[in-house]
Formats: sequence, structure tokens, C-alpha cells
Amino acid sequence: MLPARPEALRFGGYTLDLARCALLRGTQPIALRPRAFETLRLLAENPYRLVTKAEFFETLWPGLCVTDDSLVQCIGEVRRALGEDGRGLIRTVPRRGYLFAAEVVPRAAPEPVPDAPPRISAAGGARVWRALGLLVPLLLLAWLAGGLLQVPAEDRAIPSPPAAAPGRRVALVIGNAAYPGEPAPLNARRDATAVATALQRAGFAQVTLLHDPPRDALLAAIAAFARQAEEADWAVAYYAGRGIEAAGAPYLVPVDAVAPELAPPGQVVALDALLRGAAPARRLRLVIFDACRIGPDSEAGVSPVPSLGRGAGTAWPAGGATLVAFSTDQGETAADGDAGGNGPYAEALVAALDTPGLEIALAFRVVRDRVVQATGQRQQPFLYGSLPAEPLYFRSP
Repeated sequence: MLPARPEALRFGGYTLDLARCALLRGTQPIALRPRAFETLRLLAENPYRLVTKAEFFETLWPGLCVTDDSLVQCIGEVRRALGEDGRGLIRTVPRRGYLFAAEVVPRAAPEPVPDAPPRISAAGGARVWRALGLLVPLLLLAWLAGGLLQVPAEDRAIPSPPAAAPGRRVALVIGNAAYPGEPAPLNARRDATAVATALQRAGFAQVTLLHDPPRDALLAAIAAFARQAEEADWAVAYYAGRGIEAAGAPYLVPVDAVAPELAPPGQVVALDALLRGAAPARRLRLVIFDACRIGPDSEAGVSPVPSLGRGAGTAWPAGGATLVAFSTDQGETAADGDAGGNGPYAEALVAALDTPGLEIALAFRVVRDRVVQATGQRQQPFLYGSLPAEPLYFRSP
């Protein structure tokens, strides 16, 4: 931690001007919203020290109850502002917080370049007054003749981006329930059927529904989905069934895995495979993981599943919108729901899909609140991704 709060902090080629709440690259200002600026400030004031999530919440949202998603969004904004340096400077410590990996040098705030005040000579002032004497009567006559000085309201307003037609939309929906040794079928098949039917009602051109595909069939279906996505504007993938997470990466567990509760290497499918399958779509790539996010049993002698990088962040394509939705938090289970019914996440998701005029970001916030309420706060969904200003709707208003 720095010994005292200086007027500015310097790291790399950046200056964090604490006095003016500004981030500069050299002499060029970089736009940051106030809460994102305070996020970077807290990190830069504590270089090479783990700043816990609790510290962020206490500093940025004192007295408020917020989710991890709010912090993730602030960190993401700061990383984007820092460009290619962002991920190297701000390192994630899974489930604990973030670390600022840079030498920070306190310094005085950079001096702004003052604008020279205009100077008008006595002769120049006289000419200005004579010009005004001629201009004022002309403007008055123009106003009387037709209201020249009025500005139409539509020219003053900043229009919101219109909602474009969704275009061609395709989906792959998977429900795995027939695992070896299960005393009773899971609700995953019913969840997948309900979601697939809702997507069809929402107007998706092609919805592929799979129940209990073995691993090879699952991989073949993802490959076919990728080919469909090449000709699509939206590509949506939904998975319900057993899931595990290792080294921060989530995995689908096929029904032919020898030990579903352990999921040895070579028997699982990385969630990244679904994201890569959706990647060719032009406007929206959406992957929904309605499964547990717990790790394999460490006492059973099974090697951890190899990570493909940073989990859902490995294959994020540029352009359009990309979203990854989880039905529960990292390291937590997802409720299966009552026997013969649907899981709380699938039930809330179907309700959102059936609601006209519910913009996609708001739709997943509504889903989150319904799941939290239905499970007595034992399950909290998470949403990660990048959205444009253009509104996106499952069902148009």
C-alpha cells in the first residue's frame, strides 16, 4: 500500500489524476465512469496486494447489497480502458478478488494547460458593438416572420438506437438426465424441452433438441450447430444436466461418462466448445449453462480436468453481442426442482422467453431475481458478456 494519498499515481504509461478524477495515457484523457475510476483507484493504491471483494464492496457500494456481477462489470470497464495492458495489470484471484500487478509511483498532479483569455482592444470592442447593433434588429424581424430561432424538439433529443428485426435465429438445446446409477431421472430433459419449446414460440427458425446424447453425438451436434451459426444472426445454446468446474473452467458431463460425479479427463466437454459453436453468428452468441459448477471429488484420486484457459472467457469473438449465462455461482450447485417439474432456473428462463418486449439484459436480471426468490437465496445466477447499445429481444415489444 502507498504510504500516503498523493495527487496522482503513475504506472506504465498511465497517470491516475486523483485530484481531477481522470485517467491519462500520456497526455490523452481516457473516459471512465466514476465507479470504474474508484475501482482503478483502489487497485492502484494497493499495488501487488490482493484487494478482496469485500474491500471493493465496502469502498464502492457502502451500505448497499450488490452482486459480484456489478464488480465484474467495473473491472471489465477498467480493463477495456487500459486496452492491451488491462488483463496484465489487473489479475483475477478466483473467488477472492483482484491484484494490481504494476509499479505505482506517487507524483504531483499534472498541470492542466490553461486557455488564454481573449483580449479585445478598445477599437475592436467598438466594432463588436456596431455589429451587434445591426444583427439584433435582423434577428428580431426573422423571429416575427416565422420563428427562425425555434429548434425542433426532434433535433434536440438524442434518439435511442432502434430495435432491429432479429433476423435468422438458431438454437441447440441439450438435456442430460440418464446418468448411470441415478435413482430417478433428473429434470434436465423436461427443462430442455420447455426451453426448446419457448424458443420455437419466440420465432427461432431452427431449434435442435437433444436428450441424453453420448459424448461423440454431443460433439457432432455442436459441430452441426456451428455450421448453422454461420448463416444465422443469433445462435443460442442451452445445456441442462450434470456439470463440473475445474481450474475455473466449466464442463458438460455426457451421460456415457464412466463416473459422472468425478468426470475424468477425456469424458467431458468444455463449455468453451458451445461458445465456439455459437461464435460465427453475426449479432448474438448466447450460451446458457443450467448445471452445477462444483469441482470433481479431490479425494477420489482423479486428476483435475485440464483447463482450456479462462473458462467462458477463452473464445469470445469480436463484434455483435456475446453472453454466457450460468444458473448458479462458481463452486455451487443448481437446484433440480420438484420431481416431475422444472428446475427454478429453467422455469424462470421460459417465463422470460415468453414475455414480449423484455430486453435481453433485463430478461436475465429478471431470471436472476426469480431464481434467488424461488430458492430462498441459496442459488444465484450469473451473467457475463458484452452487449451493444442496440436492444435485443427474444420477443419484440
